[in-house]
Amino acid sequence: MGRVGLVAWACAVVLLAGCSGQTGADTDGDGTSTAGASTPPATEPSGGAGAEDSSGAVADTTAPGSVLDVGETATVAWRPAPDVEGVLELGVEAVREADPADFDGLVAAGTVEGAQPYYVDVTVANAGDTDLGGFDVPLYLLDTSDTLGPPWAFAEPFRPCRSRPLPTSFEPGDSTAKCVVFFARAGASYDAMVFQPTPDQKAVSWTGEATKVDRDRARRPSRRRR
Repeated sequence: MGRVGLVAWACAVVLLAGCSGQTGADTDGDGTSTAGASTPPATEPSGGAGAEDSSGAVADTTAPGSVLDVGETATVAWRPAPDVEGVLELGVEAVREADPADFDGLVAAGTVEGAQPYYVDVTVANAGDTDLGGFDVPLYLLDTSDTLGPPWAFAEPFRPCRSRPLPTSFEPGDSTAKCVVFFARAGASYDAMVFQPTPDQKAVSWTGEATKVDRDRARRPSRRRR
């Protein structure tokens, strides 16, 4: 795995969807969402979730700089807002290489030309004492060009991978399993998944082979639960 770079690829303009979350995209007058570069935001170090040791790590959390296998779970802390401190049990369960054709008509022409999309299956549990509803987890795709790709979220349902922030209410003890969309830059491919709330914080990373999406299964009509 290459070093964790701090150069993040911009999400750019999305026609029917945009990068979202409370860290937030701006909205143009016509309702189209735009987002800038997604370098991990410079916020104050996480605190209050546990005592910090001399390295800045919060007690009972996975040590910053740890490298896990896809399928493993980390305990991570971060501050998504100045007055909000959170602790998550975060697992990267699978990284699936998606078909760029899935995004035809969804994104502005040229925005992701040549880029490789991925569907990443994650599990998230609120292990702290704060409601984390509506926030984007600072999980990024590190590609082979040492670029961090941010998660994409969609304003309208995107059947292959819902890719949304945490539920509006995500209270202590709540958990969810979700699919999140990421892109590697044109000419690059997935290298690792990275949890990195701030540029000056060592990342927790997951590595493992990306699998191919089952195209036939992805195109089958879904059954609604009654």
